[in-house]
Amino acid sequence: MDVGSVVVYVMMLPLILAVLYLLAWKEIDDGTGYGINRNVFWLLLVGGTIGLIGNIPVFYWGGSFMAINVGGALIPIAISIVLLVKYYRPAANRVLAIVFACWGSASVVSLVLSALNVSWVFVVATYLLATLPLLFFSSREGSPTGSVFAALPQYALLSIATVGTYLTTYVEINVGIVSVFPLYLLPPFAVAILAVIFRLTKGDSPGLAYAAMTLGAVVGADVLHQPPLYARGVTPFLGAIGGAGPLDLVFLSGLLSLSIALLLTLGLDRIRIGSRAKASSPPGPLSVAMSAFEETRYAEVADPVLAAVSAQINKTNRLLADEPHSHSQVYGSVVGGTAVNMPGPQQIPPGIDELPLHSMVKADYANLRAIAREKSPDRATAWKALCTGLFIMRALKEVCQRRLASSIDRTSAFLLDIAITMGPAAVVLWLLYLQYNNPGGTQAYLSISYQAAMYAAAAYPLVVLAFMEWFAGTTPGKWIVGIRVVSTDLRHPTILQVIGRNVTKLITTTPLAIAMGLAIAFGFEGGIGGLLLASVLAIGGVMSVFITGGMGVLVMMTNSDRKRVGDLMAGTQVLRVVRRKAPRLPSPSLPSPFGPA
Repeated sequence: MDVGSVVVYVMMLPLILAVLYLLAWKEIDDGTGYGINRNVFWLLLVGGTIGLIGNIPVFYWGGSFMAINVGGALIPIAISIVLLVKYYRPAANRVLAIVFACWGSASVVSLVLSALNVSWVFVVATYLLATLPLLFFSSREGSPTGSVFAALPQYALLSIATVGTYLTTYVEINVGIVSVFPLYLLPPFAVAILAVIFRLTKGDSPGLAYAAMTLGAVVGADVLHQPPLYARGVTPFLGAIGGAGPLDLVFLSGLLSLSIALLLTLGLDRIRIGSRAKASSPPGPLSVAMSAFEETRYAEVADPVLAAVSAQINKTNRLLADEPHSHSQVYGSVVGGTAVNMPGPQQIPPGIDELPLHSMVKADYANLRAIAREKSPDRATAWKALCTGLFIMRALKEVCQRRLASSIDRTSAFLLDIAITMGPAAVVLWLLYLQYNNPGGTQAYLSISYQAAMYAAAAYPLVVLAFMEWFAGTTPGKWIVGIRVVSTDLRHPTILQVIGRNVTKLITTTPLAIAMGLAIAFGFEGGIGGLLLASVLAIGGVMSVFITGGMGVLVMMTNSDRKRVGDLMAGTQVLRVVRRKAPRLPSPSLPSPFGPA
């Protein structure tokens, strides 16, 4: 049994990450049928690993702090909620609110029962009784949750995951909340099987199994087992929900349930990976044009090329929507062959006429449209259409490059955001040091409270900056510099995107927060040694910012979209904001003191 436990524990993470890769990267349609796409893959793999160093204190009792780990708990919780809300909400708009209300109420009551140290039977009975309000709201005519068959499966999965995890875990004082092999495998298997049964006709059980199991593991293992950790006689501690990161029960349980549900779904021959993807994701216009040219279907080349160029023109116009454009006349131009009779300037679509492009590029677009109208089966004409389209696409991408925020802009905004967010954290650490400083006794930086404050200072910028980018698309530093965050499709970033792009900043903020906290402590000790050590720590913290920030600048310089690792993970980009100036009104003419000559 011990050998089996070690083998399963070591092999579980790489195997379920391989399944996650299969969903996110082998499915050409981005895995939308399951709710697991490539951004989620990077968020769990890279974000979960980096987030291991980030702990946000959320609860204090009797000298002990309980935090939530960014990679091991916060990211999986955010993904689970988004999956439930976006992909698995039935037709009734309020069903999830009722489900979460019943499940949350049962969890609160169970937490009180756990604090009173009652039998587990009462906890199970509590979740069973919580189905009564769900049945009441779902059974009435015209009820907000609709049919009971829409709400009950989701509540059942959440409750089974919560109760199952609660029964298979226990508290070990001065160690934490633990489970043993093979008990921790039972809840993920049960939730996966039930998710497949409940969603058999729709085939989207993997995402639902992941969301229900992750939320159930957070509540069943870490929340309901909290009271014994704060009993009398227990040494004060600094704990973290999901503190083991990618090796934590919260992180692994959801992915394990997802993998089992996927295997069961494929085993039942409901969905084959790749078959639906090919039907739903046709090749791009340029790929179609190249295939037509290689197959000597020359008359079919110009239309897809024109479609690709038109799509890029629309994207460029959206990108430059708030930027004043220059207008230029259209003149004749030739790309890849002899000139074609062009329509007049009034026939050029306003989409390209409004773009700040050279007149030759606009004339080439007119040539391309003329070639597409002719439907010529000539090989030279088809080759000219391909070359012209590629030339125009390159010119349009160069126009888009002007709108992307430069590395100098982004570095300036980053340093401003660090100063704005870490400044209050430094003041809090200073005040805590003054409160806990005991000359001749234990050093203040060794206290639980001071260490929790340093962890909070490291994760505080992540929370604040991510919320601002999600709410307003910008941060104080970005607003001052004049840049903002958008998704790759130029839409407002989602909550998962802002978490994914900001979680990498923990690499910078964690050493800075620790160096800042220790520098304050040693600086107040006085003496040459304390001041010297404080200066060295402060210099090291500043150097860590520039070293990690410099790595981000190098990544931005190596890709044409000027994206750092966080942007590549989250599918976002940073654009310049053009602030329009109010037009100047003409100055009124002053009355002349002289009369007419």
